Amino acid sequence: MIKMELPKAMQEEKLEKVDLVVTVDEKGEIYINRDKVEMDKLKLTLQEKMADLGKYDVIFRGDRKIGYETFVDVLDLAKQAGAVSFSVEHDNE
Repeated sequence: MIKMELPKAMQEEKLEKVDLVVTVDEKGEIYINRDKVEMDKLKLTLQEKMADLGKYDVIFRGDRKIGYETFVDVLDLAKQAGAVSFSVEHDNE
């Protein structure tokens, strides 16, 4: 299970509406939806999933403990993979 500080209902709702959710947990481990992916395979995996789904929108979920550099790296790789929309999920509290 991916440990995140988000309400469970919000988590499930996003995964149903958007097919590609990139999550970086507090340890820096990366997941596409619930599948673990290494950073060096993120671009190719996103390209494949976006092509399969015909969707080029990505939601980013990052634990507050990850560094800004990791966020930028994921954003850049998503753009290189062909993402046309990139949004950031956050807690409104």
